[in-house]
Amino acid sequence: MRDDFGNVRVLYSLRHTYASRRRYEGMSFDNLSVQMGTSVKMLEEHYSHFTVSDNPNLFSGHAKRQQRSKDKEIEELKKQIEELKKQNGKP
Repeated sequence: MRDDFGNVRVLYSLRHTYASRRRYEGMSFDNLSVQMGTSVKMLEEHYSHFTVSDNPNLFSGHAKRQQRSKDKEIEELKKQIEELKKQNGKP
């Protein structure tokens, strides 16, 4: 399965997303450990880089969606230019 950006996603991706977002929101490793049924040590190894002060847009996907939207606009403009060239008899 692929997400909106074309990245391959598996069911485990949901677990990772959940843990990442809870850490980003400031949930403690102890509480997350209980919820996820895993050790605090494992969570610390994989999710200690998330802090509340992180850039909120870093993980939101906003920048990637904006770029994708711009890329679509550019492709549409290119198509329109090609169509106009054809209509005017230019290669």
